[in-house]
Amino acid sequence: GTAIFVKNNIPHHEIIPPTLHYVEATVVALDLNNSEKITLTSIYVPHSSDPGMFTVDIENLIQVSPNQIICGDFNAHHINWGCASTNHRGATLMNFVNSAGLEILAPSTPTRFGTNSASTIHLAIVREFLYPYDIISLPELSSDHNPILLNFYLKFSIPSINEENYLDTLINVNTEDGTFWNFSRSFKRKKNNIPTLKDPASIAQTNSEKANCLADSLENQFKLNDLQHTETEAIVGNSVNCFLNTTPNHFNNFPPTSNDELINCIKKLKKNKAPGYDGINNKIILNLPHASITTLKIITDNIMKFGYFPTRWKTATIIPILKPGKDPTDPMSYRPISLLPSISKIAEHILLSRLNDYLEENNILIPEQFGFRKKLSTTHQLLRVTEYIQEGLNNKQKTGAVFLDIQKAFDRVWQDGLIHKLIKYNIPPYLIKIFHSYLTNRNFAVRVENELSHTKFIKAGVVQGSKVGPVLFALFINDMPKQFNTILSIFADDTAILARNKNHNYIQIALNRHLKTLEDWFAKWKIQINAGKTVAIMFTNSRRPLPPIKVNNQIIPWSQECKYLGVILDKRFTWKPHFLYIKKKFRELTRKFYPLIARNSKMTRSNKLLIYTAFLRPVLSYACPVWGYAAKSNINLLEKE
Repeated sequence: GTAIFVKNNIPHHEIIPPTLHYVEATVVALDLNNSEKITLTSIYVPHSSDPGMFTVDIENLIQVSPNQIICGDFNAHHINWGCASTNHRGATLMNFVNSAGLEILAPSTPTRFGTNSASTIHLAIVREFLYPYDIISLPELSSDHNPILLNFYLKFSIPSINEENYLDTLINVNTEDGTFWNFSRSFKRKKNNIPTLKDPASIAQTNSEKANCLADSLENQFKLNDLQHTETEAIVGNSVNCFLNTTPNHFNNFPPTSNDELINCIKKLKKNKAPGYDGINNKIILNLPHASITTLKIITDNIMKFGYFPTRWKTATIIPILKPGKDPTDPMSYRPISLLPSISKIAEHILLSRLNDYLEENNILIPEQFGFRKKLSTTHQLLRVTEYIQEGLNNKQKTGAVFLDIQKAFDRVWQDGLIHKLIKYNIPPYLIKIFHSYLTNRNFAVRVENELSHTKFIKAGVVQGSKVGPVLFALFINDMPKQFNTILSIFADDTAILARNKNHNYIQIALNRHLKTLEDWFAKWKIQINAGKTVAIMFTNSRRPLPPIKVNNQIIPWSQECKYLGVILDKRFTWKPHFLYIKKKFRELTRKFYPLIARNSKMTRSNKLLIYTAFLRPVLSYACPVWGYAAKSNINLLEKE
């Protein structure tokens, strides 16, 4: 059965639901002041109900009211809301929700526990209900079904704004003095305080303990993968030692820095960027007198002359940011954001311009690498990949693709191996010597609130948060092996290999052969592939069983869809899964800005429109040249938003 308990002081009335054949339901309308009427429906879908027909009753319930929340026990399993598998009822509900333009709200943890299983079957369904919310499963009863707490915030709390000044701020923010951007960005990202952390050896409760706990975790992250290749190690060791022993103590053949070059670099600094450990922020640098620019020029020229990067500029302050959907009590769940001294970034900019000039003049970087290169973006790489797949489908060919996941790609670069490759590419010696100095003996400290951890050393990797780090990584993987019957697609560390043919056995052989070559190359250069996160997909309309793909002797199952460079690619190339993903992402972001753009918000219409064009529309239009040819029925999923 179903029931709804309502406090006596909340105006409400019961609504008699339409005749129902497959589900049970209770409906109550809340008559809230200064708000649109909200209808709550408590629903129960029995195990015995027809798994293909129960959505007929849900459709009838939806007609009762436009502003409706339907919540209860649906007995529907689907991987999209955290179940281990999908059953018939779950697939029916998912298809119905997608076709009707509805949204499913589900807690991140299971709601029902069996003897050896756990699943999420207690859900809420809403339509165009954009109030901010949170939903959690509460382990507070002795029942095998957890109670679910669903909060909708009908009254908004505005970050960093006092109630008295709220209306005045909302009306008067503008773009000219930057108040609009500072005010609106605070809604996009909600600050999460770090809870008590569970370390294998202890529990971190104070900010100081949390900082040191996270620092210990990151110290293990910034070290080489445990892979050995004796022959390569000997070659690299000899190459690097020979270079360091034969290079002069100073250089004169480098392009000197000009004051205009430094001034142009300083003008591009963003005022609101957080400073490094020295506390010198970009506002200070933007107001430096001309004499200080000359001093900075002398420092930069001496860095290039002596091939030495200042030790004081090699300390990073790390701010931990929780990864989406990860356990906040696990130190491994946090992504490190490095804050480097702003002045060091100016010197890096000068070095990077010299390096890029050499790379472009000598055409060093392989054409398959699209990351961090002028006039190239993720959309260009996606176009290259999707056109290759679509051309195959047009010619009745299948296309097999393997999307590799490189474990801790930037953090575990073999630094001596990188210097060896710079030598092989004939990079100017003064730059090689600077980069050797730049990468060695670096350290970091983690900051939690106002507490800093003990200083830890970085033993591997290119520098987090740096300007030159991404280009150095691109050079490190620049000699990745290719093969005549596959294509290689790289954007930074996102790597994919593709092969196409009418015969899927040919595709399997080509991919496995290329993967074996890559495995040997990765092991040689101490790069670890995460086989568990590597995805294989066959783009075809056929449903025939496919031969296996292997990475590190581990079979990679063929997937129905995969995410590559922010776009969901499905095996039939319909783009429907991508549109559903974008629709969900758009709604989540809209909820964050809803206090500003809601109908009763006092913000000016022009500023509401600016929030849409600056923050919301890019979510819908990202990579639109790639999927713009999709069927109109699928594109309509976005246009309804």
